Amino acid sequence: MYYSTFAKTQKSEANDEELTCKIAEILRDLNWKHYFPRDIEEYFERYIYDVFHTNRRLSLQLEELDKKLSRTINIEPFHCPLNGGGSSTSPTELIVAGGSSNSAIEKGRKQSDTILKKWLENSSKVHIIDPYIFKRSHSKKETKDESLVLDRKYIEDLLDVIGRDKEVDFIYKSKISGDTKISPTIANIVETSISKQNLKAKFWVAPDLHDRIWISEDSKGNTSAKVLGTSRDGIGKRPTYILDMPPEDIREYWKYVKHLKEISQKNNSRPTHYKPENTKKTENS
Repeated sequence: MYYSTFAKTQKSEANDEELTCKIAEILRDLNWKHYFPRDIEEYFERYIYDVFHTNRRLSLQLEELDKKLSRTINIEPFHCPLNGGGSSTSPTELIVAGGSSNSAIEKGRKQSDTILKKWLENSSKVHIIDPYIFKRSHSKKETKDESLVLDRKYIEDLLDVIGRDKEVDFIYKSKISGDTKISPTIANIVETSISKQNLKAKFWVAPDLHDRIWISEDSKGNTSAKVLGTSRDGIGKRPTYILDMPPEDIREYWKYVKHLKEISQKNNSRPTHYKPENTKKTENS
């Protein structure tokens, strides 16, 4: 029991009323899980002293607190659900490392890829909603050959996370000019690499898009989803998050995915640019 060790510490200067209020506060926090158990234990050590032989009422309250604290620490330890523990139904987040150096970027992307790849292991279909999923930032110092190598690695790493032998829908944003323009090189690499991974891909280019959400479906129709704090190219460059989407939100978000596909233009082989109606009429005339 924790209180037996605390009884040996020096006597508290706090009066009975103050201690009673503090006990009530700790019990409330423990019930609502406002703090991690170890933090509550520190509160326990800081405010609770040798009152057991001098005040029966406080002694009973402390015993109740001690039992709850023991159960929480010894039976219900905290686990990060993204690392194999805890509930898979509650929203959880993983903070992905980031920085400006190449090593920091590599560390952040590796951390993100490991989590996403494990999550998608048993998926039969993946939906990736990301306006910049096919956009890689190029350094001004890159040579043409270096850019080709890095573009290929960017796409191959992305598809490796998704996995093999499954369906994948990409919903993205791309215009003929501007920051969402997709290079022909990237489009060619995607088309070739998709085939190598034995993926059945569909490309939905939307006129406008802001979300970064990945959705996984398994063979039984079960779905799960993750919200990313940045597009793939930004992962590792700055700290960001990967957040589990609650089931009720996934059900609502499916309606928006359906809407996105209705306003998007589809291609079954490679990513393309969005072509406004007047542009298509001009091309067909």
